[in-house]
Amino acid sequence: MIPARKRWGQHFLTRGATAERIVDAAGVTGADTV
Repeated sequence: MIPARKRWGQHFLTRGATAERIVDAAGVTGADTV
């Protein structure tokens, strides 16, 4: 894994479940362009 440089604002998700929770909370749908 690439080391994140937090001082540059880099944050990497390592768990798919976390990404799903973020998408659910944001209300993003298949019709949205992200």
